Amino acid sequence: MADKDVDYYWIIEDDTLFPPDTFYRYLQFMKALKADVVSGLSYSYGINFYNWRNLWKIKFKKTFGENDSADEKTVDIKRIKPKNEVIRLGATGLGNVLLKKKVIKGWRPTLPSDKGLGSDIDFFCYCKQRGYKAYAIKSINLPHFHKLKNGDIRLLGTIDKQLWQQIIKPLKYNYGKEKTKKN
Repeated sequence: MADKDVDYYWIIEDDTLFPPDTFYRYLQFMKALKADVVSGLSYSYGINFYNWRNLWKIKFKKTFGENDSADEKTVDIKRIKPKNEVIRLGATGLGNVLLKKKVIKGWRPTLPSDKGLGSDIDFFCYCKQRGYKAYAIKSINLPHFHKLKNGDIRLLGTIDKQLWQQIIKPLKYNYGKEKTKKN
């Protein structure tokens, strides 16, 4: 999968908006922090529009207790509330992530999906086991599109000021108020 001619991979899901300068901001933070993986701040699909998502601490622990002689391990995942501009991560979603080529080069999904651990968590477990450093940047907002049952689209999260000025505002949405011609 890893291309010999690149130094970084930028993973972008099609249901995530991001500011136009995201790549350059990621790269700047990556170099300053000597990070292997960086992401912005995305939001969940829940009822609360401002419920941060995808910021977790990961801890490996023995499945049957620390005194058990078996080497089988499980993953303990706890949500991190973003307090500072830079957040050291155990895991995040892969909706918009910049990573060094060396990080993705050897990864193959291994965690069982029947335990609610998808490829996102699996990838970051792989990173943690190999000592890669992952960070989230609080000021890079990554709102998600969410399709409702009636076909409408809801945008969840905070829209970055730069994104709003350059892309959203010029569209001049009327927020559901249809204009009609008077006869």
